[in-house]
Amino acid sequence: MIVLFFHGATAGVFGNSTGGVRGAIMGGFITSTIVAWGQFLMVRFFIASTVPDTAMWAADSDMFIIGPILHFLAKLFF
Repeated sequence: MIVLFFHGATAGVFGNSTGGVRGAIMGGFITSTIVAWGQFLMVRFFIASTVPDTAMWAADSDMFIIGPILHFLAKLFF
């Protein structure tokens, strides 16, 4: 929940500066949704064989966007 708050609040501040209240709500909602679903998907599909708690405390929206891409590329080459 702390991660969702800080990511959502930061996105809300930047969304407010560019799109007003509507941008703040949309930015916070989209970022928090990416983080929440990203945690679930990373634990469920990508790191189920390792320590799944890592995805809970290392939750970051760019980890959940770039992580699956790097995972796919690594499977292509290794």
